[in-house]
Amino acid sequence: MPSDSSVDRQFLMSLARFHHISKDLLNLLRRYPQPLVDAPGVSGKLSARQAIAVMCGWLAEANQRYSEYDQQMSSVGNFDTTSFNRFNIAVRSRMSWADCVNEFQQLSSTLIRHAVSVDAHRRTHDPRYLDWLTSLTQRCEQHHETLSAFIRARGENAAQF
Repeated sequence: MPSDSSVDRQFLMSLARFHHISKDLLNLLRRYPQPLVDAPGVSGKLSARQAIAVMCGWLAEANQRYSEYDQQMSSVGNFDTTSFNRFNIAVRSRMSWADCVNEFQQLSSTLIRHAVSVDAHRRTHDPRYLDWLTSLTQRCEQHHETLSAFIRARGENAAQF
């Protein structure tokens, strides 16, 4: 079994990776070509706005889960991710692109602050903290990749991306 310090080091490395990719994604979102914001096909049938709406939903859920883990509450059972994603798209459908980007920034920053503040002993003994962080990092990486590819495929200021 790994030592507490190696598990915490793994958590902190994952947190640094999340911070880096979420910052990169935020920079991409801030420069994203306005004509492509609502174009379908970025991620499956989703537009950039819809993909970021879903990402914001997952970040909000992670923040909620972290609060529950801090209180040593048990995990919520599985839920319908398709409905969850649709709900988050609907909730944010009337938001401006700037508001979507700002929400992404706020939620990712809140998660980073929360993750840093979690007691080291708790985060080394409760793998759910790392699990969520790893999942969100992968989602950010995927969105960065698909959004960048979508821009390049359409020739929109491709040199910037």
